[in-house]
Amino acid sequence: MKEQHVFQAIILLLAIGCAAPQVCGQGGDARLPGTPRSKPKPTPKPVKEEPVVPPPPSARAPANVPPIAFNQLITAGLDPQTSGQIKVGIYYDEYTLKASDADIFTIFLQTPNPGLTVQIYDAASRGLPTLRDPRSGEFKLDTQGGTLPGAGEYRVRVVGVVTEAGGAIGYTLRINRTGLTEAGYQERLQSIIVAFNSPETKNVDDTVARLEQLVNDDDNQPGGYELLGVIYLYHRNDLTKAAAAMEKAIKLKGAAVFRVTYDPVLGRRPQKKPDGQYDWVESKNAWLRVQPDHLVLADVTNDQESVFALTGSQIKEVAVVKTGTLSAISLKTPVQAKGYAFCPGTKGQGEADLILRMLRTYVPPRL
Repeated sequence: MKEQHVFQAIILLLAIGCAAPQVCGQGGDARLPGTPRSKPKPTPKPVKEEPVVPPPPSARAPANVPPIAFNQLITAGLDPQTSGQIKVGIYYDEYTLKASDADIFTIFLQTPNPGLTVQIYDAASRGLPTLRDPRSGEFKLDTQGGTLPGAGEYRVRVVGVVTEAGGAIGYTLRINRTGLTEAGYQERLQSIIVAFNSPETKNVDDTVARLEQLVNDDDNQPGGYELLGVIYLYHRNDLTKAAAAMEKAIKLKGAAVFRVTYDPVLGRRPQKKPDGQYDWVESKNAWLRVQPDHLVLADVTNDQESVFALTGSQIKEVAVVKTGTLSAISLKTPVQAKGYAFCPGTKGQGEADLILRMLRTYVPPRL
């Protein structure tokens, strides 16, 4: 049995010995057949990294934001190179406007491109609604009352689509102030009156300038013209400018206002005073208001208390009557036998003639 195991071991060794030369005869490579020889990996070349160029921004502010005033004409162009950009292809120009809730205005925009429009923003960059009048083509606020929310600085934009290839689109822009709200007008007028009546701030030149600016901002309300007439007559001694302002006030259904004196006793004539000048026996001050077909003499301390109020149909005759050096205006009516009389505040013939002209023009006697 032992010999049998030895014999098998010898047979196995012979078998291995015969097989080894066969493998070596195929090249001496101990790898399995069919497996290709691996080549060494080449060393990779370094990759040159190009700098990343960021895309152009889709939004930017305009190169400059100039101010614009009411009634100022601006000619410019919406330009892809200098205008602000909202997003790709949409550009805008911007202007700063100082205005208040008292201002009433429209915006005129003329351009060959009908796609251009106007936008308005407040200081907090909140857009205000606007609409375009289909007849005039002008833009206006679509807010309550058609006014701004308050006083401050606003931004007015011209916005539209512009192509790089097409170049700039020209336009003409003007913000037309058409007037002031009644409340805003009266607030400004009262501030002028208060400043003029205050000894600390009374200044004729400043008052005239502010009144002229007021009537320039709104020439459809009479108050500014009424006061200009008074200032020109009594503080500038300019009858021509006074007359022009008074007539404008009357045509706006306001009044020409004169400072006059009168005697409360009807028919009592002026008397000569110790200084040789003539005046009323009892002189009282009053305001004379000449309105369209209406004449009122009111107490200077209470303009709600009238000495008389007449229309042209209640006046028989109006004339200038001289007593010595004093020129008085005489009014005859059918109900007052002695009539009414008053003297101009300056006691000058020029003012008397101006009052007479206003009465005959705007309250002509019709009896």
